[in-house]
Amino acid sequence: MKFKLLTDSAVPPTKGHTFDAGWDLYADEHIAIMPGTRQVVSTGLAFDIPQGHVGLIWPRSGLAADYGIDVLGGVVDSGYQGEVKVILINHGQFTWTAAPGTRIAQVVFQQVMMAGMFQASEFSHETTRGDSGFGSTGV
Repeated sequence: MKFKLLTDSAVPPTKGHTFDAGWDLYADEHIAIMPGTRQVVSTGLAFDIPQGHVGLIWPRSGLAADYGIDVLGGVVDSGYQGEVKVILINHGQFTWTAAPGTRIAQVVFQQVMMAGMFQASEFSHETTRGDSGFGSTGV
């Protein structure tokens, strides 16, 4: 996967272990996120994602478990070559701060099916689940 460093302070994506799915993304700015608020955070990176693939931004489990820091949104389409920014939300009880170079999220690259959408009045087959939604398998 090709990437560009857009600033002198941007940190290239890294992996903790060779076969990890996600590449760690780093803040490229000082941030402070108060409890219950969100912030768009610069990474200083751009990706050249091949057609038929997507970059999915996911939280770092340690930040989520220790501080309540989660990711909102997070789809980087193959046609987008601008700076990747991460929307972080603080579900914790304290203001969370980070300096440039702090790991804030991870990106997982996946192949996607490029399907067309067609309106239908009926589906071609029935499933056992049907239209059973939230709570359909119990609480």
